[in-house]
Amino acid sequence: MGTCGIALMVAGSGIAVSDFIISKRAIIDKLMAQANILGDNCKVELLSTDRKSAEQALWGLSTDSSIVAAAVYTKTDSLFATYLRQDARNIIIPPYSHSYGYQFENGHLHFFSPVVADGERIGTIYLRDNLQDLYSRLRLQGVMFLSVLLLSYLLALLVSSRLQRKVSAPILNLARAARTLSKSKNYAVRVKAESDDELGILVSAFNDMLAQIQDRDEKLERHRTHLEELVKKRTCELRTANRCLQHQAQRLEELVAVRTAELNRLNEQLSHQVYHDSLTRLPNRTLFNDRLTQDLLNAQRRGQPLALLFLDLDRFKVINDTLGHATGDRLLCLAAERLRKVVRKGDTVARLGGDEFTVLLSTLELPQDAEKVAQKIVRLLEKPFYCDGNELRISTSIGIALYPRDGTDPGTLMRNADTAMYTAKQHGKNGYRFYSHSMNAASFERLKMESRLRHALEQEEFVVHYQPQWSTRSGQIAGVEALVRWHRPEQGLIAPSAFVPVLEDTGLIVPVGAWVLRNACHQVKAWRKAGMGDITVAVNCSSQQFTNQRLVKDVQTALQETGLEPDCLTLEITENVFMENRDELFGALRTINRLGAHLAIDHFGTGYSSLSYLKRCSVDTVKIDKSFTHAIPADADDTAIVKAIIAMAHNLNIQVVAEGIETDDPLAFLRKQGCDYVQGYLLGAPLPGDQMGRMLS
Repeated sequence: MGTCGIALMVAGSGIAVSDFIISKRAIIDKLMAQANILGDNCKVELLSTDRKSAEQALWGLSTDSSIVAAAVYTKTDSLFATYLRQDARNIIIPPYSHSYGYQFENGHLHFFSPVVADGERIGTIYLRDNLQDLYSRLRLQGVMFLSVLLLSYLLALLVSSRLQRKVSAPILNLARAARTLSKSKNYAVRVKAESDDELGILVSAFNDMLAQIQDRDEKLERHRTHLEELVKKRTCELRTANRCLQHQAQRLEELVAVRTAELNRLNEQLSHQVYHDSLTRLPNRTLFNDRLTQDLLNAQRRGQPLALLFLDLDRFKVINDTLGHATGDRLLCLAAERLRKVVRKGDTVARLGGDEFTVLLSTLELPQDAEKVAQKIVRLLEKPFYCDGNELRISTSIGIALYPRDGTDPGTLMRNADTAMYTAKQHGKNGYRFYSHSMNAASFERLKMESRLRHALEQEEFVVHYQPQWSTRSGQIAGVEALVRWHRPEQGLIAPSAFVPVLEDTGLIVPVGAWVLRNACHQVKAWRKAGMGDITVAVNCSSQQFTNQRLVKDVQTALQETGLEPDCLTLEITENVFMENRDELFGALRTINRLGAHLAIDHFGTGYSSLSYLKRCSVDTVKIDKSFTHAIPADADDTAIVKAIIAMAHNLNIQVVAEGIETDDPLAFLRKQGCDYVQGYLLGAPLPGDQMGRMLS
């Protein structure tokens, strides 16, 4: 019913609005027609300024009861003529607003229209309509609409009351049954069906739904009971499991406590390993740096000196390589034990790595006290060590740096003590040196030397000189010894003693040695090809060249590149080489023998003399050092040594070369003793390749 009422209201409102718009358009059209008529009638009056005739024309509007006022304006917008209906004396004629058309204001319709003559505006017509007819029509329509709406509502109310008794009663019964169900939850309630129509079907469906709900409720109750029993059973099982878990948790706590204790112990061990050397149990570099930093702060606060001793064990590498790393490790442990006994409780002994140790004397009354400790260490480490049935003797080189004289920070003290230690090694080892600023200058010169040597290798500043080796039997040159020289453009030739030790220390001796080997082989091959005789060449080799079979590879490369026959090449090694890398050395030497090259022992008798390596290495030649030959035959001891070497070598089928022959007496003696070859400045100084070639030719 409400919907129908709303539809009627919308329809009535639409009709009223449509009628209002049409009526308003009709009034506007009427006023426009009246304005056009008045404009045509008033053209002459406006042109002739006949105001009276214009007003008479306006009074012609009195027949239209809806127009309550009118006016004529001149082209200057001044009021020319007016008209007011008799019952509208209180209406005011407005001034011309310069806008044409219409507008609604205060229940009236105002209309302005121009008066045009010959295409030019000569005035304006103004009309006002009171819209009484329009409002009357709207009121009548409203009354009619309300009457129709009231009658429709009464009719709908009468019809709905009758239908309600037939339709609403079953629905109300369903509603009451639903309220009862919501309160009592009694799904046994049923609603009586009074008809077979749609409402009856709805009631039957409602009753079926209640029956299904009742059946499901009974099933749910049975399930609930079953679940309660199951929950009780599971609860009992959980209690039992909980007791087991509590027991296991207790055991786990005990196990965790045991593991925690073990972890704490392992953590302590790990912490000790982090800050201590695993072999000697001494503080390592990390802990030593921490203690040095702390002791420097304390020394600065007390204003007392502090000493740092940097130790390196002399000849340790020889023992380690000869007797094995196990013996070397045992020797390090024994040396560490002796060092512990030298220092006081507050001092620190640390192992930095390899055979390097440091001693930190945290408090000193006088700087000379550090010298006393160094002397004790030197004497203590001179005593023999007994390792695995061997009596071993070593010594130590010690560098001493003092705070604050030699540095105020850990890095400077360590660096200066290390510099002093290397100075002690250079002065014969088995001693100590205090740091001095001149040592840094020497170290700086050495660094410059290293840099220059690397540059020399890149710029090919090295040259090879050749010293002849004369046969005592034929009196001819049988071979040459290749000797490396360094020719600096700004300095000329530099003595080998000035740069060869640096080459050894930096490892540059390996590439330089390979370069000398290739050049020597190439030069001798060229001489032999030029018909200068069956010349052989001897090349000196460093122990470092034996590492990783490097020398074997270099020899193979040189022979292949130059085409020199292997038996024209002799490799000279010193006796001290046999003290290092024994297995690797002997393997390399055997390979060189198989290639066909020869081996010579240089400076024989000045190093680690042992006849066993002469046999193991298939040595072809021994060279008597010039320290034995320069004073013969005047010196009886040297004479006896030279005779013994020559006799022994010949008995072993080994040739002998004597070095350093600078006078006639040694030469005559060696010829008499049957020495095979001689060389020295008496017979020829080392010469560049071109000059040596001229001597051979």
